Amino acid sequence: MNVPDIIRNALQTSAAVEIMNEVVLATLRSSRETCAEMRLRLDGDRGTDHLTDTQMEDWQSLVLDIAALDRVIDYYGG
Repeated sequence: MNVPDIIRNALQTSAAVEIMNEVVLATLRSSRETCAEMRLRLDGDRGTDHLTDTQMEDWQSLVLDIAALDRVIDYYGG
């Protein structure tokens, strides 16, 4: 029994591809949740008027990151 060969063969099946897609999708969703939580910490549901310039840049980057993650999640079928 050659374990590396068995694992290599298993990873070439469609089930392995589906498992990897699910792992990628879960990771993307987790990243999106993290970005959304960070954005909420910055704006605190109070809008963005109270943010410093640096915080506003961070907030804008988070909004763009969330949008990009949404597109990738949609691409993977989430």
